[in-house]
Amino acid sequence: RYGNGAPRITQYANVVTVINSVEHPEVLDVNHLFDRFYQGEVARTSDGSGLGLAIVASLCNRMGGSVSAQLQGNELSIAVSFRLN
Repeated sequence: RYGNGAPRITQYANVVTVINSVEHPEVLDVNHLFDRFYQGEVARTSDGSGLGLAIVASLCNRMGGSVSAQLQGNELSIAVSFRLN
């Protein structure tokens, strides 16, 4: 929805990573992407509530996994690590 083009999805062992270029990387703060109600105003194209990634982080935590984000240039990557049993 907020990316610029088709995302790339990779999996290595128990980590799934989604990488997508973003049009306005300067408005994103990866340290707050998983905070409830956080929105990069210029990146928004709809009336979202800023809850999507907060829900992802909560679900990952409850399932014993983790989620992280990284911004390199104009590419945002979000990695979800699943617990191995």
